[in-house]
Amino acid sequence: MTIAIGAKYPCGRLRVLQAHLPQAIIFVTDSRWTYSSPKVRFEDIGTKLHDLTNNSAIAYAGDVTSAEHCISELKRKLQNSRLRIVNATETFQRVYRHHLKNRSSLKHPLFFLMGVYLKTGQANLVYFESPALKAYKALEKWQQ
Repeated sequence: MTIAIGAKYPCGRLRVLQAHLPQAIIFVTDSRWTYSSPKVRFEDIGTKLHDLTNNSAIAYAGDVTSAEHCISELKRKLQNSRLRIVNATETFQRVYRHHLKNRSSLKHPLFFLMGVYLKTGQANLVYFESPALKAYKALEKWQQ
């Protein structure tokens, strides 16, 4: 099981007291991968939190192979984009569909939590959930 938490900072009362400070995002995630192989039970080499740009990071849960391919494709597009504007939903959907189509074994769900720090000094958390991998503001998702 993956645990990933993203929170805007400052929050609650601190947000009122420190209104002049820019926002930030705090990410917390585990890094242990669980294998079903009889030879290897646990190996703590996994990376589930990745930087995308200097101002953004992403954590994932679920299908490791698809997730890492989605993230590497998004990073490649961001690096090649002059404006650093890339449609993450479109990228994730295309890559995930490719993995599902070419896989005959069990198909695992996929989740992303992306934190983006804007030049305006605001921070946003965005949540993606398979199969649609549609983007939600993280707080809106939990209020639905």
